[in-house]
Amino acid sequence: MGRTKQPIVDGDADAKKAGIRSNRRTYQVDGELFASLDGHAAYQREKSRLGHEFGNVEHPLRKQSYSCPKSSDEMTMKRKGLFSLAGNRSVFATGLADYAHALLSAWSAFAHEHRRKDGVLPLEPAEPLKPVDPRGQIQAEQMNLLFEAFFKQSSLITLSWQPIKPQSSSPAAIYPVATYTEDGVVLRGTQTFGSDALFVDELLVFIREEGSSDTLAHTIAVVPIDSEYLVVRLHPDFDSGVTVTYNAVLVPWSRVLVDRDTRMVKRLLHDPSHNTWADFQWASRQLAELELIAGMSFALADASGLGNELHIQGELGELVQAIDTMGALLHAAELGAYLTPTGLLLPAVLPVQAAKRAGSMLLHKGYEALQHTSGIAILDAPGIEAPEGSGQEQEGQQLGGKLLRGVWEMLASPQAFRRRLHEQYVFGDSLQQAQILFEHYPLELLRSRYREFWLKGEDTPC
Repeated sequence: MGRTKQPIVDGDADAKKAGIRSNRRTYQVDGELFASLDGHAAYQREKSRLGHEFGNVEHPLRKQSYSCPKSSDEMTMKRKGLFSLAGNRSVFATGLADYAHALLSAWSAFAHEHRRKDGVLPLEPAEPLKPVDPRGQIQAEQMNLLFEAFFKQSSLITLSWQPIKPQSSSPAAIYPVATYTEDGVVLRGTQTFGSDALFVDELLVFIREEGSSDTLAHTIAVVPIDSEYLVVRLHPDFDSGVTVTYNAVLVPWSRVLVDRDTRMVKRLLHDPSHNTWADFQWASRQLAELELIAGMSFALADASGLGNELHIQGELGELVQAIDTMGALLHAAELGAYLTPTGLLLPAVLPVQAAKRAGSMLLHKGYEALQHTSGIAILDAPGIEAPEGSGQEQEGQQLGGKLLRGVWEMLASPQAFRRRLHEQYVFGDSLQQAQILFEHYPLELLRSRYREFWLKGEDTPC
């Protein structure tokens, strides 16, 4: 790969002095450790796609990631995120980095609100931060200090919903994922992240309780990607994600946001005041994906003549209806937005949750419609999977090589199947998502509407 291999030294004095940071990143490629990816072709291609400006800390999308809307205009701007880079086709298209930024922004904002309201915590820490006490209580001051540092540096953050898998030195010796010490939490294990982890500065990590059947985490921490003994392993399929290995990585208490409290984690992830911004942006991303699918479908139907077929017209009509539905839900969320006591503007909860719930189903139907529209054209383009500019793609130019190649990448490429699964299952199966939705639906209102629809007068059936 043309890089200088830099061995990882256990007794790195600078790393010890810096605490958690080693001041360099560590990558594993084909079993070897490297300090950079300068010669890695897939990484350089993705870096070029993001553009040189993306490395600038003043990049507008990097700054906007930390925005806390206080007006309708600012909320509308929240519809756009890192996912929109490179025409919605970069490593950030998964939306996980946007979700992490939105969560942290909300947590910090509301931690600051509670700090001001309670008047218990000082505005500035008088001494080094100590372990969370009592358990599960967010240290508002450390949250705000972290957030301010991230904002000043425009630090990029991502997350993974995949659990940390324990390490084992032998079948009989399995290390615990998390060991709680006086200095912090020591992590051991491996965790799958998206390829966006190669371009971020921090990882938002959710740690589950050892041996518990609960799928929800009980500890939350922010881990620097350049932590000492943290290794990012790349795979031959660049877009399939990376494996982060925690080789006894120490996470200081100053970076532990929740300490062994499942109820607090559930509140932070599911309470509307904490997750609505993130879900609003997630649904906006899915709407953008639907619009892209519809644009491709209409272009193919028009160019191939399939637009005259009634069944294709029906599917295209359903695509338009799906876009209108998602757009209407997001618009309703904006119209029903409300101000918090500190002046932050939150979108209406139910339309946002409904849009998030509907988005995965509508995208699934959208992918099917695009496949029906493009099937014959792709079969007639044998060179469509060839890289652009290779000269082999000319055979598929009858309908427009770029259009068909875009359809191929969306439906049939090695990454396409993973992307479709991501949209459907990243937050769990459909039953889990439905349960979360109805946790916040006003049940009495649902019952009253049911009675109103089915009954007339005094309990007289229609």
